Amino acid sequence: MMMETASQPRRLTLKLDVEETNIDRLEKSSCEEIFAERECEYQESYRGIPALGELRSHYGDPTNRRIYMMSHDVEGRWLEMHSRETGIRPPID
Repeated sequence: MMMETASQPRRLTLKLDVEETNIDRLEKSSCEEIFAERECEYQESYRGIPALGELRSHYGDPTNRRIYMMSHDVEGRWLEMHSRETGIRPPID
């Protein structure tokens, strides 16, 4: 299933944790500023990560018979393997 979706653009969902350490700054920032900053953080976290097809070819196991609930679970596994091998942290989630 992932092979059919690997070439499709993905919708990016940005998550924002609000806590005591950042709430004052967030309240003083515009939505556009917050969104732009968070988008940059996401893009930066993906900078050292290969494309999904490359992760699949390097870490995927075509003989694997396990069932995963979502493709995101498989990708997470590949990202963990990539992180262990290269030391590059997985992108922020």
